[in-house]
Amino acid sequence: MNSLVLLTGLFALAAFAAGAWAIVERGRAARAEERLRLLEANAETLKAQAAQSAEQVAQTLVQRATDVVEHADNSPDRFGGRFCHPGVLHRPNEWFREG
Repeated sequence: MNSLVLLTGLFALAAFAAGAWAIVERGRAARAEERLRLLEANAETLKAQAAQSAEQVAQTLVQRATDVVEHADNSPDRFGGRFCHPGVLHRPNEWFREG
């Protein structure tokens, strides 16, 4: 009879431990699901920011290219003076004057 009470107590203790473990694991799973949800939301935000940054970079590059083309079209110098330092003769016919 004593062993029956002892076995019943042991089974009750094991059941209590299993229930506590299940509650702890359920909490861990809930936290993991919440973290996954936050990471997915963060990924969407990062994708949107990357797309916006790429669009801004593309607009800047197009604007710079447009400025270079417009400057080159309006300049009498073939390179728009970009490769010449001030005061340096940059047209071949100015290097040697016949005279």
